[in-house]
Amino acid sequence: MIEENHPINETEPNIVLARIKGKLVLVDGYHRVLATQKLGKIEIDADFAQCKDLNEAYKLALESNTRHGQDLSPEEIAKGIARLRKSGETYGAISKVVNMSIEQIKKIETERIIWKGGTKSFVVLKNLVKDTAGSETTEDDQKIYISRTQISLLDQLIKLVEDGFIDYKNKEVQKRLEHLSELLGHIVAR
Repeated sequence: MIEENHPINETEPNIVLARIKGKLVLVDGYHRVLATQKLGKIEIDADFAQCKDLNEAYKLALESNTRHGQDLSPEEIAKGIARLRKSGETYGAISKVVNMSIEQIKKIETERIIWKGGTKSFVVLKNLVKDTAGSETTEDDQKIYISRTQISLLDQLIKLVEDGFIDYKNKEVQKRLEHLSELLGHIVAR
């Protein structure tokens, strides 16, 4: 049970809740709630935000998390940007939410987000290539390889295939898939 106006720690900000379609949604303060539960307490201070839907609550949560607490990972920021773009937010609006310049947002989007069908579906990449085979890479190289480790690259490829992001009808894609299949056949045969 979460109740308003019962402090557990005077230095921590209140958690933030929103009521959406009759249900309480935790907007900010997940780790504070966990800490409270771990201490065996059942009450915590809460503020209530006015949010018309889950997208608005998500924007508020992302904004809160980019301004306080533990820094979001680059992957988490990219997911937030992608989700906001998918919901129709402009770069200017996203800039205010994540507290970044439009140029920074576009760079993250270019490096870490793969779109399918305009902005209808997306995949966020975890890592970027910093260096391959001991040589420095350019920004173009990073866009091509988009992975720091071989395991990450393979995981990303698997995710693309599983989620249907491969355009099997494209002739160039078909050629590369055939080549990849050949190479994998040689590796598996070892």
